[in-house]
Amino acid sequence: MLKKIIIIISSFLIIIIISFAIYQFNQPILTKNDAIAKAGIYLTTVNENMNLPYNTKNVEESSWYISKNDFWNKAIGNTRWIGFIDGVGIDIKAATGDFIQMIFPLDGVITKEEHPDWFK
Repeated sequence: MLKKIIIIISSFLIIIIISFAIYQFNQPILTKNDAIAKAGIYLTTVNENMNLPYNTKNVEESSWYISKNDFWNKAIGNTRWIGFIDGVGIDIKAATGDFIQMIFPLDGVITKEEHPDWFK
């Protein structure tokens, strides 16, 4: 009887884990234009909060690509859009558009953990 219960619970856990992985793998990814628009909003927020002069219209479109686009990273939802706006490297989650980090030309880095209230 105990073996039967353990097998049933294990089966349900495996089904739940597989379902979650399939959902993450099939979750829609932002288009390049949507990613650039989100990145522009994030850069505008940083410009306003830190009084910086970066131009959000100066998008280097050829620099935008999806990083970590393999099976495992898709399954766990870890794919990212990476690109540059006015020399600032911007890294956002490909599935949700959530901010990850910004890298400035003189090695300045801003992450969501440093300023969670800026990137809601």
